[in-house]
Amino acid sequence: MASLQTGENRRDAREHPTQKHRKPVTNHKLTAGIDTAIKSLLLPPMTQQKLLSLFDNRVPFSSIRAWRYGWSRPPIWAVELLQAKLEAHVKELYRALATVESRGAGPGERGTRHLAAWRERKARERDEKEKAARERATFNREPGNET
Repeated sequence: MASLQTGENRRDAREHPTQKHRKPVTNHKLTAGIDTAIKSLLLPPMTQQKLLSLFDNRVPFSSIRAWRYGWSRPPIWAVELLQAKLEAHVKELYRALATVESRGAGPGERGTRHLAAWRERKARERDEKEKAARERATFNREPGNET
């Protein structure tokens, strides 16, 4: 049996020759999206307690860390839980966006409106002064009103 193992070792050595340099290992995570989802749901700092409460304290912290860093794949229930929380978060953001848009003019538009109203008021005052000056001029030109 010892000769058989030696033969297998020789065959393996021929099939996989030793290399001076190792092949580059791709840095591909098994779970690339779960870390992004967690980062979008939690504000920094991401403490252990925040991460545990995100998954409703159903898993140990070591499992969450393994999912985030791509050491293992998360179970389906964890992915579905994150999807539901992300959808709720997106709905909340859209609701906030609608309230921001419905408030009316922003500060720039309000400033423009105020500037236009001020210019209109100044133009009206200028017209009234010119009209009053014309009326005085015509009044002074009438005979009998000469001073």
